[in-house]
Amino acid sequence: MKRNLAIVVIVVVLAIAILIFTTTKSTQGVPVVEAPIAPLAAPLGAGVPTKCTRKVTATRIDRETEELNNEGWGMDLRFKCDDTLVHIGSSTGGQGYKDVADFDGEGCPDEVNKSNWEGAYTYPDKFDISVGDCI
Repeated sequence: MKRNLAIVVIVVVLAIAILIFTTTKSTQGVPVVEAPIAPLAAPLGAGVPTKCTRKVTATRIDRETEELNNEGWGMDLRFKCDDTLVHIGSSTGGQGYKDVADFDGEGCPDEVNKSNWEGAYTYPDKFDISVGDCI
């Protein structure tokens, strides 16, 4: 994320330098061709995920049928999205979700299972993870 921000800053600085160079008129009698300035492709900060409250949803996917998946799970489901701990908990239905505040939505696994959830659970459960837009 820091690398993306650095790239955006470099692009903005270069655009400003080009703007200054192409619109400055010479005071020594040498004409300067004024090139049209195209707007930046994206506003400052574009491409950098916004931190806000987002809905993170876990949908059970390991059972043989959708009906069985819809029965839910009893474990206290927790996993990390980069450095953010998402705590979904248990569910009586096939989906569980949490609204996670001050979250950019980055770094969540597509699937959560015993290899990447938090805790020592060894159940064969698997979950599809989706992250919503800002709410």
